[in-house]
Amino acid sequence: MVSNLGRPPLEAFTKYRNIEVITTRSGPGRTGEKIAQELEYYGIPVTFIDDAAMGLYLLTVSKVVVGADRVCADGKVINGIGTYQLALAAKMAGIPFYVFCETLKFDPRLKGDEVDLEEKDTSEVVGLGRLPPKVRVRNPYFDITPLELVTGIVTENGLLTPEKVI
Repeated sequence: MVSNLGRPPLEAFTKYRNIEVITTRSGPGRTGEKIAQELEYYGIPVTFIDDAAMGLYLLTVSKVVVGADRVCADGKVINGIGTYQLALAAKMAGIPFYVFCETLKFDPRLKGDEVDLEEKDTSEVVGLGRLPPKVRVRNPYFDITPLELVTGIVTENGLLTPEKVI
């Protein structure tokens, strides 16, 4: 299962011909649609699902692979919304959870609890006028995944186990 990846992991997948990928919509930004298009372009069989279906399809995969916007000094992974819940579900199901990112995304000065998580326009979540005016709508784009939920981080230098990250 794949969520919120960048180009390096997609290119790495092209080396494996015996691979099938399930990708999620990946939050309000719908980056999963771009991932599905790129996987299909590279000839990799891909199934596209809504984020809410992660738990159901998780039981059919051998590993979970996500990208990262940043890896903090304490090992916490900042990535698109839904990454944390996917990591929790993978842990509960006993499925390895890998983060793919370049080392330039490691920030030795920033701790996860210092990150200000960006929110976007709420109309991406709920169309205008569909909810009563007193209902508060939130649209976070990122979440924080603790290192203890991560099996390993794959960089251009190879696999880092959680112990080697911090």
